[in-house]
Order: sequence, then C-alpha cells, then structure tokens
Amino acid sequence: MSNGPPDHDHDYIAKAMVKIVALMIGILIVIAGCQHIHGALAAYTQPEANDVREIVVTKVHDGDTITADVYMGALGGTEIVLRGVRLRLKDVSAFEILDDPNKQDAQERATGIMERDALAKMLFGAKHVTARLYRHGTFDRHDADIFTETLNCNAQMRTYPQGGRGIK
Repeated sequence: MSNGPPDHDHDYIAKAMVKIVALMIGILIVIAGCQHIHGALAAYTQPEANDVREIVVTKVHDGDTITADVYMGALGGTEIVLRGVRLRLKDVSAFEILDDPNKQDAQERATGIMERDALAKMLFGAKHVTARLYRHGTFDRHDADIFTETLNCNAQMRTYPQGGRGIK
C-alpha cells in the first residue's frame, strides 16, 4: 500500500493545490501589509527636521538629556506612541552626573546636579511639553528643541553655568 494519493485521485491533488495557492496568497498579503505598515512607520521613527511632537517626560538624566514618550500621531484608529525615547537638548551641553561620585570632580558634579534639577523643574512643572525633533544624534539620542507652554527649555538651559559650553 502506498503512502501517497492514488494516481487516479485528481480530486485530492486539486484540493492540495488549492490549499497551497491559498497559503501563498495569504503569505503575499501579509508581506504586502507589513511593507505598507513599515513604510508608514518609517516616517515616524525618523522625524524630519522641525517636526514638532507632543511628549511626556519620564526622566531627566542631566541638564541636556531626557527620556520621554513621544506621540507620533495615528495610523488608522490607532494612536502611535514611542515609549522611552532619549532626547538630547540641541545646542545644550551640560555636565554628566556619574553614578560614582568618587569618579567625578565635586564642583562639576554639583553643577551637573543643579542643571538637571533646573531642567526637571521646568519640565515636570509644565502642563504641556513639545519637542521639535531632528535627525538621530549621538549616543542613541534624537536631538530636539524642548518647549513648555511658556519656555524654550533649550534657550533657558544655555543660560546656566555650563549649559552653553562648547556650543558655537
């Protein structure tokens, strides 16, 4: 007895062919849908210059780097939010705050903490925060101009002792 279909069972072969064709069509539809969605999302993950987005600040790392949830708009009826995006305040240069205070000059650390706290007060005290996003920058961060309803945070941070150091 043979394991395959008998040679005269054309109905079995036709049914198998229909299943294979249906599977191939399904795969093509999925691939086409993924390419369409990927193309639509590509614009969201790499914003154009001067693209302003609403953000919710979740962490202030220092005087020039924050983490935020970035509202990218909607695709169909689904709102798109990029969570945990690191943003660097464009044209602001603040002291880093090292985890180990023994590895950092005390005055530099104190200045860094003061800058971080000033930025945190601006952002966490605001009702509405937006970011003008630029191309992907260094250290896995997007450069951004950050605004509250009353402040240009970048301009404000450049007035702090080290906020504008090294900026041309």
